[in-house]
Amino acid sequence: MRNIVVVVVSRSKCSQRKDRMKIIRVRKTTRADVVEWMHNYFKGVEIPISDFEKIEDNEVHWEFLWHGKPYYILIDENRIMLLFHVGEIPTDLILPFYRRCLELNTELLMASINVFDTSVRLVLLSPVEHLEEKELHLFLESHMDMAQYVLEELSKDFEMNDVAE
Repeated sequence: MRNIVVVVVSRSKCSQRKDRMKIIRVRKTTRADVVEWMHNYFKGVEIPISDFEKIEDNEVHWEFLWHGKPYYILIDENRIMLLFHVGEIPTDLILPFYRRCLELNTELLMASINVFDTSVRLVLLSPVEHLEEKELHLFLESHMDMAQYVLEELSKDFEMNDVAE
């Protein structure tokens, strides 16, 4: 594990007025930290996330339904990815649909609408290295708010069907 050293120089209140240095060590955030914080967050919103957890090699991920649509959280050693399945690309009005997705992308902060084959997804990526628990909770809440907004906006003009099982 790598430590970051931050040096803070402050004026002492003693009569000599010598500069004093304090060394503060900032610990690198690990995947295990983020997994623990995810469990803490979802306990608070009463979603039994442990039921949806899968661990494969160096990746932990969860898949569950949110607003009746698949929601994915993937964490590896370097990043966290939040992914919400908005629906399938409509078979008609494809160009207006793409245009609306591009317009919505300009309104989104730290997330983007992506198309994978015929699937439309809202994706947020963040490095894990210096992530803090409060920041992670804000990412989750803002991504879920954005997902709801994107789904509502696209549903106004287009039929957002789910993937055929």
